[in-house]
Amino acid sequence: MSISDVFSLLQQIVTVVWTVFGDCVETIMNNPLLFVPVLISSAATIIFFGVGVFKRLGVKGVSASGSRRRRR
Repeated sequence: MSISDVFSLLQQIVTVVWTVFGDCVETIMNNPLLFVPVLISSAATIIFFGVGVFKRLGVKGVSASGSRRRRR
């Protein structure tokens, strides 16, 4: 098996994966019963990921009154 055969095989694999992924996305986008929950879960994932990043960076929150929170 030569290098060109390996690259050819990888190209075929990537093509199949993108075809399946495209079909899956098309199915979700065409069906509102699937689209709404996927949209909500995607938004929640992005929000929780952002909260996790801020917590790891050590960003402290501010309370509703505008003052800094007390540390325990």
